[in-house]
Amino acid sequence: MDKVKAYKQSDNITKSYKKIPYISLGQLLPHFELSEEAQAITDPQMSPIEALVHLRAEQLNIDAITLLAYSLPRSESIWWACQCLMLRQGCLSQVQIDCLNNAKLWLENPTEVLRRRSEYYAKRLGSDCGPGWLALAVFWNGSGSIIASGEPEVLPKAFLYAAAVAGAVNLGGVKPELSQSALGEYYRLVFQSGLDIAGGGLGVLASDALVDDAVVDETALSRKV
Repeated sequence: MDKVKAYKQSDNITKSYKKIPYISLGQLLPHFELSEEAQAITDPQMSPIEALVHLRAEQLNIDAITLLAYSLPRSESIWWACQCLMLRQGCLSQVQIDCLNNAKLWLENPTEVLRRRSEYYAKRLGSDCGPGWLALAVFWNGSGSIIASGEPEVLPKAFLYAAAVAGAVNLGGVKPELSQSALGEYYRLVFQSGLDIAGGGLGVLASDALVDDAVVDETALSRKV
C-alpha cells in the first residue's frame, strides 16, 4: 500500500475522471485479460482508476496501458494513441508519419474514406510498429465493415479498437528501442496524457518531449518502412 500511496501523491491522482464511464474494473474484464501479476494486485470491484494506480505503483505498465485503452471512450482512446506516438515522431518513417496524420484527420472528420485509408496503412505497415496498430484502431473503430468493400458487412467485435490502441501505445515504447531512463519517461508522459484525457482535457504532448541520447545515433536505422 505504501507504493500505491506514493504513486497517488506523486501523480496527484485525486480528481474525477468524467470521461471514464465504468464504475468497476469488472465491467471491462470480459473484454480483455490482465496478466497474472496484475490480477494478483487488483480486484474486479475496484474502479478502473484505482486499478490503474495499483498497476502503475508496481510498474506493470503494459497492463496499465491496456486498461486505460479500454477505459477511455473510442475517440478519446484513439486520440490518446496519437499523442503517445507523437513522442516517437523523430524515429518514425514518412509512411508511419502519414499514417499518424491520417488517424488525426479521421478523428476530426470520421469519414469512410479516411477509415479505409487506415486499412491501407495497416496492411502497409504491419503489426510490428505502433503506427500499424494505430491504423488498425481506426479501421476497427466500429463505424464500418472490416472486410473488403462490396462484400456483406462484418463489423468488428466490441472493443477491438481498444486492443489496437493498447498495441500502439505499448509498441510505441519499444519500437525503436529506448534506454531504460527514456522508457520510464515515456511511460510517465503517456499516463500523464491519458489521465488528462480521462479528466476531460486534450492530453496533448509535445513531439519533442521525449529525448533519448542513447539512441540518437541509431535513429536513421528505424526509418525502414
